[in-house]
Order: sequence, then C-alpha cells, then structure tokens
Amino acid sequence: MKGLTASTTYEWHVATSDSANSIVATGQFSAISTFTTASAYTERSNDNEVSLFGKGNIKDDNNSISVFPNPASNYFIIRYSSTTTENVHAILYNMSGKAVWTSGAINGSALNGQKVAVSQFASGLYYLKIMDEKGAIQSVIKVSVIK
Repeated sequence: MKGLTASTTYEWHVATSDSANSIVATGQFSAISTFTTASAYTERSNDNEVSLFGKGNIKDDNNSISVFPNPASNYFIIRYSSTTTENVHAILYNMSGKAVWTSGAINGSALNGQKVAVSQFASGLYYLKIMDEKGAIQSVIKVSVIK
C-alpha cells in the first residue's frame, strides 16, 4: 500500500458495484473496519520477508514473527513469540486482499508452530497478518508460494 501515514488509524469499508445495459447496481457497504499502521515502513527486496507495515521480522519488546520454508510449496510453519497473553488472529491474504486462511482466535503461544497447508493456493505472494483481539496489527510478513 502506498500513501499511508505511519502510526495512523484508518477506517475502511467496501461495496460491490455492477453495470450492464446502462444500469448500475451498487450493494450495501460492509461494516467499517479499522487498522493502525506501524511506526515505520520498510521494504527489503533482498530476502523473503517484506511487509506492508514495518519489517518482515518484527523484533520488538512484544512480538517476533517468521515463517519457514519461505517460499513454501506444500506448507509453511509460523514462528511467533509474543509477551502478550491475549488471543490473536492470524490471517493469510492474497495480493487482492482476500483472506484465504485464518487461524481464528488463538493464544499467541499456540500460534507458534502452526502448520499452514498451501497446496490449495495459487503460486504467488501472500501476506500473513497477526492481529490482536481489537484488530490492531501486531505483525505482517510476506509469504511466497511456489509450485
């Protein structure tokens, strides 16, 4: 994503629109969702860990995330450590922004070692987002799928 400001909370929602024979139909807007950008934007093209918000391997006082193997062909394993006791949600998005896998609400320590099968996904780039129960992004990492 481009043009976002660091340490800023954004609200967004979407609606569908279709047109045929000079008639345009627009669906209802989704519920408003929010996200907060990290304090920095870094893109590293020399490895497999590029994120949208912050470094691919976020190593701060609270969180650390990595995946292996990366690129993945059959599966990848999440390595996640956190000092928080809250549940988190891990969601894998394709480049169109569609969620293709989710862990559901899970304790951060239980997320560590989680194996994610990718055999049903097309080759390409995906983003694994870890969010807390309030929807705040804790970590984001790029995952490559190669078949």
